[in-house]
Amino acid sequence: MLFVRDKNCVTGVEENASGEVNVIIFDFDGTLVQSNRIKLQAWYDLFAGDDTKRALLPGVLERHGEASRYAIIRKFFERAGDEQLSEDQLSEVIADYARRYNKLVLEGVKTCPEMPSASDVLDELFTKVPLYCSSHTPETELLDILHFRGWSRYFKGIFGYPRVKSETVKYIVATEQVFPDEVLVVGDGLSDREAAETTGARFFSISGCSDVRSLLQCCHFERSAI
Repeated sequence: MLFVRDKNCVTGVEENASGEVNVIIFDFDGTLVQSNRIKLQAWYDLFAGDDTKRALLPGVLERHGEASRYAIIRKFFERAGDEQLSEDQLSEVIADYARRYNKLVLEGVKTCPEMPSASDVLDELFTKVPLYCSSHTPETELLDILHFRGWSRYFKGIFGYPRVKSETVKYIVATEQVFPDEVLVVGDGLSDREAAETTGARFFSISGCSDVRSLLQCCHFERSAI
């Protein structure tokens, strides 16, 4: 089993707790792959040639950047003031822009650099504890990307949009029949932290290109006595 060696690097671990980790849930973008810049640039490419709309992007992304691309596009058009659109029309526009955005990012995310040692970390951990992937990337696209990169085999379950991260944590807790504080959420975003905090799971923050490697330094593996 895994134990948290350095409790200062993980939130949600009480001082007198064992630090036992029986499940790890990884975010994808910015956690396992260096795709955040690709996705940011894709927003500007999506509205290329329309400086008025592009000027709205920083504000929308600052406030809603942790949301799904569908929610971000909706917020964008709400801020753009396209009140002449009915809800049905707006839904069609959102779906169209989401398809175009998906096309812009898919190939780039498939081939972008992984976070340093991400493959080594997954290879080290997946034989020790169940690993899951939970992302705001649409689930079909996420499955495609992980298969392309040869990472599908590492994960017991893969969850993407429209699933909600906190609900995914609850589902995994129930499926694995573990206590919430035996689950470690690993991610770089506020949505990952909130998913851990609202469900009672622990959280390991990815804040730089080397942090996925430091996960192995933070945890150590012990074999159960037979």
